[in-house]
Amino acid sequence: MSDYNYTIDDSSSVLTFLPYSDGSSSGGWQTWFSTAGFNKEGGQESIGDSRHTTAFPGASVTMTFHGTAIYLYGNATCTYEVTVDSQTYPQQIPTSDTVLLYSQTGLNPGKHSFNLTAHPDGNGAQSLFFDYAVFTDVIPGANAALIPLQIDNQDNTKLQYEGTWMTQRDAQIPNRASPKPYRETSMYRSNVSLTFNQAIAIAINGPRNWGHWVYNVFLDDELTQYNASTWWLIGNTTLYYQSGLNPNKTYTLNVAHEGDSEFFSFSLNDITVWTVGSSDQTTVSSSKTIDTPPSSPPSQPSLSSSSSGSRNHVGVIVGPVIAAIAVIVGVIVLLFYRARTRRKATESNDVGPMLGEVTPYPKNQKPPTPLLTATTAATNIPSLATSSHIMETSTTAVDTSLEKQDTSSISPPPPAYTEIFSC
Repeated sequence: MSDYNYTIDDSSSVLTFLPYSDGSSSGGWQTWFSTAGFNKEGGQESIGDSRHTTAFPGASVTMTFHGTAIYLYGNATCTYEVTVDSQTYPQQIPTSDTVLLYSQTGLNPGKHSFNLTAHPDGNGAQSLFFDYAVFTDVIPGANAALIPLQIDNQDNTKLQYEGTWMTQRDAQIPNRASPKPYRETSMYRSNVSLTFNQAIAIAINGPRNWGHWVYNVFLDDELTQYNASTWWLIGNTTLYYQSGLNPNKTYTLNVAHEGDSEFFSFSLNDITVWTVGSSDQTTVSSSKTIDTPPSSPPSQPSLSSSSSGSRNHVGVIVGPVIAAIAVIVGVIVLLFYRARTRRKATESNDVGPMLGEVTPYPKNQKPPTPLLTATTAATNIPSLATSSHIMETSTTAVDTSLEKQDTSSISPPPPAYTEIFSC
């Protein structure tokens, strides 16, 4: 067996940031882009490499993953701790300008979880920046190689859409260098499904934006809920990722939009399925980092921007007979789920978060306008090295008539600042 790596950027909705993921760093986490700086208005252009920063004691980021190793990247001017499964490892303030916050190898193959908790002093003089996470997992079989199949949102032969979906175009989706059509829905419970087999991993890729909402992902009968809402328009990021799949099993993936107002939407770029083949087969390039890990901790995982939508592989999507059976079973399960959830929905008019940690940002509310003012001397402040996996996301700002501020000259975030909210 051999190994491979997968990178989850801090812009991904598969990461859970607490108390919140996108607000004032004095009370939770705030997103920052290397070119755009801090957010000034809803739907702002997200140019550059993103990082989450916090100065709030106890702020955390967590994720469940499948694999044998984990690497967390960022920087800190405060102490912090990392919990992997049930074991906690306290960490001191880094003594050098490092980008590796924590790593652990030798985990038993299987499902694990990590939790990174910041412990700044609370007076604004200390902070922690989180950039991205890298996970190592196992490729089953001898001399095996990964073969990614990228299924474009326009592929109606493999993707089954239900509800109201529109094909949209935006110069920043998935990125400015290569904009492509994407699918979007604002209809409650509109969903898209895919039946596949011979796979060990699958990812859903799409935009996040101000006005996006909560969405549910079913992998067979396993339900996970995520939050696609953010103050920024991020042209492409990981909306779902699951590895450790059984290549001998047939799976059905279903993604359902949970926003029950016309303000809320969900968008899809593509779905990538990784299958296993012999090492002499040509590997189709992927839109995400997934490669053989080095012997030492990976310091700068690369991000491939090439497309694989034109390549197909025999056996990745199940044959008609097996697919028909799986679809029938999936429809029965889906109908049962919809009946149950619709009944629950009618019992309450609350359109707020469906899970405690999911806190979307409604499009009918104005975002805060941060005014950046350093409150401590900028001495010995570690700067984050720019990694080579920069997200190619730049978007058109939405004019909300809020105060605008030039942040083009802002380099890595200051350790502390004062925010004034304008609603």
